[in-house]
Amino acid sequence: MKSWSIFLSFLFCTTLACAACAALAPQSDDSPSSQPASEKPVYNGSVPIASLSPDEADLIKNLQAKNNAYQDVKGLVTAKGWRPLVCDQCKENVVGGDYEEVCSTNPNSPACKICDSLPELNSCSGDGYCLMQFHSGNSKLILKVGTYGDYRDAPNLMVTGWGFYTKASD
Repeated sequence: MKSWSIFLSFLFCTTLACAACAALAPQSDDSPSSQPASEKPVYNGSVPIASLSPDEADLIKNLQAKNNAYQDVKGLVTAKGWRPLVCDQCKENVVGGDYEEVCSTNPNSPACKICDSLPELNSCSGDGYCLMQFHSGNSKLILKVGTYGDYRDAPNLMVTGWGFYTKASD
C-alpha cells in the first residue's frame, strides 16, 4: 500500500511539473506535444475498456497481462506502433535546473546521457521513480508508465503503474 501511495504522489507531482513545462515550452505544429498543457485521464483502471477503441482496449488487455518488467511493457507498446514521446525538458527534469552546467563539465554522467538512451523518459525523482511516455500516431492518447529502479540499469526497471491520457479539448 505504501508503494502505491508513493507512486500516486510521484505521478501527481510529475503531472504538475509537466503542466508547468508545457506552459513554458514552445510547441511545434508538426508533432504531438510532449507536455500537454492540460490532460485528462482516459483509462487509469476505473474507466471501462469498452469506451476505448478496439486497438486501445487490446493494448490495455495486453498491458494487464504483462509482468512488471519495464522492458517487456516497452516492447509490447512499441510493437503495437506506439512511439516514445520525447520531452524537451528531460535533462532539466532528471539532472536539475543547472543541467547545462552539470552536463558540460561531466558529459559522460549517466544522468546527462539517459534522456538520449531512453527517449521516452520524461522525469525521474531522486529516489528511483521515473515517468516514461509514449504516443500513438492513430489517436491523441498518451501512455504514461511509472517505473521504479536505477535508470542506469533500464533492463531491470519495474513498472509501478500506467495510464492513458489525452489532451483536454482547448
